[in-house]
Amino acid sequence: MPRFETLGAAAPSSLAPFERALLPSGVTLIGREMPHSAVTSIWIGCHAGAAHEPPELLGISHFLEHMFFKGTERHGPGEMDRIVKGLGGYLNASTTVESTSYVATVPAEHGPEALHVLADALFHSRYDPLEIDREREVIREEIARKEDNPAGKLFVEFQSRIGAGTPYGRPVLGTWESLGRIDREALREYRRARYGAGNLVLVVAGKLDLEAWAELASPLFDATLTGPRNQVPAFDWQPQPRIAARVERDLRHSYLMLGFRTPGLRDREQAAALELASAVLGRGRSSRLVRRLREELGIVSSISAWTWDLTAGGMLVVSASAEPDREAQVQSEIESAIARLSRDLASAEECARARTVALADFHFANETPADLAATLGQYAVAGRVEEALDYAARLHRTTPEAIRDAARHWLDLEQAVVTIVGPALAHASPPAQSGPGPATARGAR
Repeated sequence: MPRFETLGAAAPSSLAPFERALLPSGVTLIGREMPHSAVTSIWIGCHAGAAHEPPELLGISHFLEHMFFKGTERHGPGEMDRIVKGLGGYLNASTTVESTSYVATVPAEHGPEALHVLADALFHSRYDPLEIDREREVIREEIARKEDNPAGKLFVEFQSRIGAGTPYGRPVLGTWESLGRIDREALREYRRARYGAGNLVLVVAGKLDLEAWAELASPLFDATLTGPRNQVPAFDWQPQPRIAARVERDLRHSYLMLGFRTPGLRDREQAAALELASAVLGRGRSSRLVRRLREELGIVSSISAWTWDLTAGGMLVVSASAEPDREAQVQSEIESAIARLSRDLASAEECARARTVALADFHFANETPADLAATLGQYAVAGRVEEALDYAARLHRTTPEAIRDAARHWLDLEQAVVTIVGPALAHASPPAQSGPGPATARGAR
């Protein structure tokens, strides 16, 4: 029987306490017992995403996620979904820059059956060539839909520029060209190389007997391959010279993202300071940008600020939508607010409000077994599950001086990445792109 370690017994965290053990195969098992829940959520995650892919096979992590549902030696295509729905539950899956996850949430008494189905798909997918061809077209349609969606197109273009020259600029969906190179052998080899025990985490949350779950899971994960922990290829995630790009579309609104490279998970204290900086700027009605641009001036349809922290770096982003003739004013106001945050201390009241907003978002995002499983799983896949327990404490020890200093260091407007998707402006030439970026024809991502 695996030996369990209790984490966070005294931590003031909605995630705690939880148990961690190593299965005989080397797969990490995390359990969060919620005795009053009627359901159990099962989350299987792998530390493999777009940043780990070979450049010639962009999108293969996401493609593999699609094939997870397309049949095994025991179950035909779509049968897994029918089984779990027949148990009264649901399935989900997602792929990000650094991880891929597979989830089932079912009534607690049916948890073991759901885990058997998930493990079967994880280790015994058939990768039928006909299903591969079908899914290739499905994913190409995803790319096309994102190309036609202003918000989706904006993020794709922004990500490619802020991550230019690094694995963080790679498209999760891949490109039409790279998808054409993904076949059965490529999928099998990628799964063999990337889905080793050291990269897999199994999280169960809800009503459960954890020792019984360990006994159940151990033989199911015996098929896990050994192998080294996946590493994002080494790169230099340093602030870069300012980049400005415009993608013209026949739209009535303009969509803007202005962002900066940040240290991400490499420096959790800086990440906490920058998260509170984003909350001061644009999270909640009382934040500076929402109050100024939407409530006072009425020049935006939407505006928000947020952070995205990855293992080797991160970003702080302000996003907005506005009438095209307001673009310049909106951008000027955003830059002015960022400059002021870098220059002057936020008030104690602002910092307290930002902390309250960030903590409320965190707590609301971790109410259900599925939420808790996903949060614990994402931290664990990144190799930092203990840090999940320190989230609130990091925010509480972040001072106004720390927020100002982090903003001053990382939010340099001369190193901003600005991307706009909107109609052609008759009164001005589109800004020249000052850094590498993708083509904007359909299919490029």
